[in-house]
Amino acid sequence: MTLDQYISTGASAGSFLAAFATFLTVWQIAKQRKATYRPDVVVKRARVIVLEEDRTDDQFIAPLLKWRHDEQEVDSQPSFLGHDYSLLLVNIGLGAATTVAVTWDFPMVSFVAATGMLAVNSGYPERIEFKNGAVSVTKPQITSYWQNQRYDHFDYLVPASIDKEPAKLDLPSAYILAVATRMALFLGVLPNSDREEPDIPPLQLFLEFNDIAGRRHCMRYEIEFHWFVATPHAFEAELIPKRT
Repeated sequence: MTLDQYISTGASAGSFLAAFATFLTVWQIAKQRKATYRPDVVVKRARVIVLEEDRTDDQFIAPLLKWRHDEQEVDSQPSFLGHDYSLLLVNIGLGAATTVAVTWDFPMVSFVAATGMLAVNSGYPERIEFKNGAVSVTKPQITSYWQNQRYDHFDYLVPASIDKEPAKLDLPSAYILAVATRMALFLGVLPNSDREEPDIPPLQLFLEFNDIAGRRHCMRYEIEFHWFVATPHAFEAELIPKRT
């Protein structure tokens, strides 16, 4: 190769490297812009407290349906269905989430069937069943329609840097009813040394939303129920969300 050819080849290589560096710069800027638009919704842990003072002499399930976040929380709900108990959602991303679709999932059929069988084997007169999409107990007589509670939505969730107040997402009352019934059976045999601890499957939470550029995003959480304090008439637990 002549000197002119070497110079021409070097110039071409330099132009290619400059163009490649420009491409990398533009690509990185595009990634940063997408990150700026992308929301990131976090589900906060929640404490569940059932107070001893809510106990009744003739009903062992009803008091366990009054879930509170703390001991000072006032019980203002007119029924036992637990609609006032909510989880907190926080958008820690930089962009707003719009058209937020919420879907719950839980093995309600198998869980209620196992709980009902446990009640029969334990000799309790109270019964729980799942029929026509609803969870029902006999004492007190309560029916909660699980199929109607599986879906929810928010118009938008703005970033926490803009709105300091988390969004409240109501926990399905059918889930509260089913879990409280299982806990009632467990607490009823609490003094028994060979008692079997309640096996509560995770509650699944699916979130779908758009960012401000119109891109659709999906998130999935498993919310685990962990109890850590119990008496024959009350318990304390924690709902622990885990992103999967």
